[in-house]
Amino acid sequence: MTDEPWPDGHELREQLLAQLAVEGRFPGWQILHTPRKRWVRYAEVPEGCFYAVHDRLGEPPLVATDLHQLAGLVEQRQQQIQAVQSWVARSDLRRIKP
Repeated sequence: MTDEPWPDGHELREQLLAQLAVEGRFPGWQILHTPRKRWVRYAEVPEGCFYAVHDRLGEPPLVATDLHQLAGLVEQRQQQIQAVQSWVARSDLRRIKP
C-alpha cells in the first residue's frame, strides 16, 4: 500500500462531506450514493444516483441524481411528516373533554 492519494479521492471526500451535511440538516435520514443499480426497500435505485431512507419509516427511498435535488425532496417529505404529526396532536387534543 502506498501513501499516494486515490485517484479522484478529493471528489469522493467532498461528496461524503456533502452527504453528511444533508444528514446533519435532517436527523433520522440516511443519505447514500450507489455507483451501480440496486434495490432498496423494494424500489430500484438507478446507478449513479443518491437516495435517502428514513430510519423510522418503512417507505421506499427518495431518489435523485444529485445531492441538491435530494435535499429538496427530503426537506419536502420532512415538512409533510411534521404536518401529519401536528394534525395528529391537534386531533388528539380535541377529543379531551374538560
